[in-house]
Amino acid sequence: MTAKTLKSFRKKIDRIDAAIIQKLAERRKVVREVGRLKARAKMLVKDPARERAILKHYRTESKRHKLDPQFVHQLFRHIIRYSRLVQK
Repeated sequence: MTAKTLKSFRKKIDRIDAAIIQKLAERRKVVREVGRLKARAKMLVKDPARERAILKHYRTESKRHKLDPQFVHQLFRHIIRYSRLVQK
């Protein structure tokens, strides 16, 4: 592998990482709106059944995409925790 090839791969990774951050920011905006709706409806922020369903779904998706299910599970647990904070 040449330095040029490595640099090219790193640029691709940087673009993917930037897209992930942009999507997380987009998700945060939607989550904030969900929080507002829940507040108006006097609903609890935490929805354990929904969280379990999401985590189960993403565990299945991770396997389909040949990703480590435990990694994806932990990643989305962090995302869900952050989402709860944003909704408050």
